Amino acid sequence: MDVYDVKLIGLQQCTYSNDFHEKRHFIFIDFVCRTDKTEVVLNREHQEYVWIEIDKIETLMLEPFTRKLLNEYKTGKRSKYLKDVLYNYYL
Repeated sequence: MDVYDVKLIGLQQCTYSNDFHEKRHFIFIDFVCRTDKTEVVLNREHQEYVWIEIDKIETLMLEPFTRKLLNEYKTGKRSKYLKDVLYNYYL
């Protein structure tokens, strides 16, 4: 899938949280991007997906780390974490 307007939106760390079925240390590096495609291909780690308006995220059952990411995304350019990513940039 071709993507563009790639932006780093968050870095989170989770250490042995009860929100996950395995007691592990996770580091989340979260990006947002745009694409002109709507087809989604899931890998073995995922079971389903849903397209939803960002203002409706409160209606979803989400673990706290995903909810935090999506709430940060809602803040848009006001996010203190938002950084542009130079994709396919060569020196």
